[in-house]
Amino acid sequence: MIYYLTKRLLASLITLFLVLALNYGLIKVLPGNAHDIHFGENQGKGTSMHQYLVEGALDGHLQTYGLATLTGHSTNAAFPPLADPNHPLEDFWQTCAHYLTFRLGQSSTYERPVTALIAEALPTSLTLAVGALLLIYVFSFPLALYKARYARQKRTQIMSFLLAIGYGMPTFLLALLLLLFFGGGSFFDWFPLRGLTSNDWATLSWFRQGLDILWHLTLPFLTLIIPGTAALTFLLRNIITEEYKKPYVQYLQSHHLPPQHIFYRHMPRNLILPIVAKLPSQLTTLLFTATLIVEIIFSLEGLGRLGYEALLARDLPLMLGILYIYSLLYIIFHLRGDLLQLIIDPRLHYDKIQKRRPS
Repeated sequence: MIYYLTKRLLASLITLFLVLALNYGLIKVLPGNAHDIHFGENQGKGTSMHQYLVEGALDGHLQTYGLATLTGHSTNAAFPPLADPNHPLEDFWQTCAHYLTFRLGQSSTYERPVTALIAEALPTSLTLAVGALLLIYVFSFPLALYKARYARQKRTQIMSFLLAIGYGMPTFLLALLLLLFFGGGSFFDWFPLRGLTSNDWATLSWFRQGLDILWHLTLPFLTLIIPGTAALTFLLRNIITEEYKKPYVQYLQSHHLPPQHIFYRHMPRNLILPIVAKLPSQLTTLLFTATLIVEIIFSLEGLGRLGYEALLARDLPLMLGILYIYSLLYIIFHLRGDLLQLIIDPRLHYDKIQKRRPS
């Protein structure tokens, strides 16, 4: 196990290094820089280039991202020019040092540190992704067991039809339909249209504050849970069907154990490992893609919406900071998934698997 974990950690470090190199390359390749963007968006608002330079905000962006050498000046003594442009390698290592110490720079849109903005938005995205994933597994596992056991019943066929609709429906369309039917559209006004809390949230008790947040998150959770549950139910149903053909199930049947005893007591123990193996990829999919659409439609202050607004505003420091945090989360999730598999099934010996060679 030590050999395997060491190999995975080294691979993770290489991945992180490649992400940093990609960020640095984007900085150098993309046209313009921080002061071009800021000055272009503030034309006609009474902000001159001279005022922007005097404020020192330009030097903060250039210092953090190795762009000071592109202009060859520094108006603030606190931010001297960086390395000579003829030495890009020195620039790159300084940029890596900034990222590794989470000095991600200043957002040109919000005029606040990128680290602070990400720290405020990340809990909302993690709550959506982790909460939705837990509920998806809670619903999918019993549904898959039921479909595998009663595959030929009419109610199972109806269930499969409904799950196929949920699986094939685009996330944005499902979100709009939920808002139309349950968010004060043409039918029921049961849930709020947008936001994470009500206007009087600060005056509520802690228990009612929690209920208010859950009330606001009901439609976003449903948007994530419905297609996720449908997809995972079909996948688990296939896994259970293959598991049902294994010799130990036939052995249990030969001892005349009832089918419900086999399905709900013995088989789930052997299904945990393949389920856990898919947790990291499903969590990253929810966090990186699905929550982006949900946060935009329901106006939730999460990391996906923050990155979308940074893209529209051409806020380069914020975009690259979010990309870096996403990469770190991807690495952490997959490492924790491997460790969780070892904890659940100590019979796994990754050292032997990695060192084994075909005869």
